[in-house]
Amino acid sequence: MLDIIYRKPIFFVFSSDRSVCGTISFTFAYERCLFSMPKIKTHKATAKRFKRRKSGSIKRGKAFATHLLGGRSTKRKRSFRKKTQVAQADLGNVQRALQLK
Repeated sequence: MLDIIYRKPIFFVFSSDRSVCGTISFTFAYERCLFSMPKIKTHKATAKRFKRRKSGSIKRGKAFATHLLGGRSTKRKRSFRKKTQVAQADLGNVQRALQLK
C-alpha cells in the first residue's frame, strides 16, 4: 500500500493488544506524514519585491530605474521612486507566489 501524499510505503506495526473491539490494533509508522497538512511556502524572491497594503492591494516598485538614467528627465526619474499597484492581469500570479490565494 502506498501513501498518496508522500509516495512512501506504509508499514503496519501490529501489537498484541486486543482492547479495541476485540481486534488486533495497529498503528501507522508514517502516521505523522499521513495526517499532517503539507507546508505552505512563500516564494521569497517575490516577497522581497511586493508588499501588501492595508486595503488588500499589492504594491510594487517601478521598472527602468536602475541604470542608463542620463538620458531621462529629472521628472521621469523622480516618478520611478514611487510605488504603484500590481496590474489586475498579474495579480493572480503574485498572490499565488505570496500564498495569499
